[in-house]
Amino acid sequence: MRYLGGVLASLILVVSATAQAQDVQVGLVAPLTGPAASYGKDILNGASLAVEEINAAGGIGGRKLVLLQGDDRGSPKDAANVAQNFVSDANVVAMIGGATSTATFGAVPVAQRGKLPFVITLASHPDLTKEGDYIFRNSATQEDEGPALARLVSSCLAAKTVGIIHLNNDWALAMTKEFKKGLDKLNVKVVAEESYDIGDNIDYSSKLLKVKAENPDAIFFGSQYNDLALVLKQAQRVDLGKTPLVASSGDHSTGLIDVAGAAANGLYLHTLFFQDSSDPKVRAFVNKFQEKFKQAPNLFSSQAYDAMHILAREIANGGYTREGLHKALLEMKPYAGVGGAIMFDPKTREAQGKVFTPLVIKDKAFAAWPDCAKKLTN
Repeated sequence: MRYLGGVLASLILVVSATAQAQDVQVGLVAPLTGPAASYGKDILNGASLAVEEINAAGGIGGRKLVLLQGDDRGSPKDAANVAQNFVSDANVVAMIGGATSTATFGAVPVAQRGKLPFVITLASHPDLTKEGDYIFRNSATQEDEGPALARLVSSCLAAKTVGIIHLNNDWALAMTKEFKKGLDKLNVKVVAEESYDIGDNIDYSSKLLKVKAENPDAIFFGSQYNDLALVLKQAQRVDLGKTPLVASSGDHSTGLIDVAGAAANGLYLHTLFFQDSSDPKVRAFVNKFQEKFKQAPNLFSSQAYDAMHILAREIANGGYTREGLHKALLEMKPYAGVGGAIMFDPKTREAQGKVFTPLVIKDKAFAAWPDCAKKLTN
């Protein structure tokens, strides 16, 4: 009887291990705590909703999809550690996330060396995907966004001069560089430029006053949402008058309005996803997201949502292995997502077909800017 019991116990363990091995595991690397936690929460929410939908529809070929969470805290060292944990787990077939470019630079070489397909859903520094052919991106880079913002400033705000205040980090420096290149091509002059380091987010008034003194037609902030919220509050006290204020898609974040409140009203920006789109696929996503999380989705949620659905489709196509998924992503056909039709350039692994939608913040909410949209399409 003891022998039979041992056999039965062994069989139970084998069956349990087999069932567990059949789960498809994907790792998420994002700032779930720390100053960029709003980005991480938005990414996690979008990915989690997609996982819920995929599993409700039968999973991936009948296998349950499991999302493993890794907190990079906005740090490249922590991002590298999270990526290494996923690389070392043979059951993890892919990784998604990557919010800030600085942190994501810590994760990409680890994923590349470990041949773990990594789909970046937010971080936009142009050099990230150049690490190697296992790095993909479901977001635009500064090389795309900088010129697009320059056109917005020139065409929609009729600005001939611009003042700039930007953060000193990998993302903001690249963003500012590409924005200035775009302005130069449109004969828009930068009349003032001020920068600040991470941790200097106490008093921006002196920098605001220096830019104000040059009387620019518009002011651009190369800031992440947590810094920008404080800058906008202080801008009210400095009184910039009716000078238009502009930010990037990286500030299309619920965290910006949560902290800045009414101080964010009137800010111009653009995005790759807009929750008020009439597209039926977008409407369905927005309704499900609001029902589950009691708030509207934003750019970061939508890109993580699309990325997870893309991974599910291509994992099935690739046969549940890292190598198979890698090949499937390189050969992937367009995916009709809530962020539009998406496919990866097989050479650069960058998302193709991304289109920016201009927005303005009104009554503490992101709203369409149709007049600008018309000017940009003419």
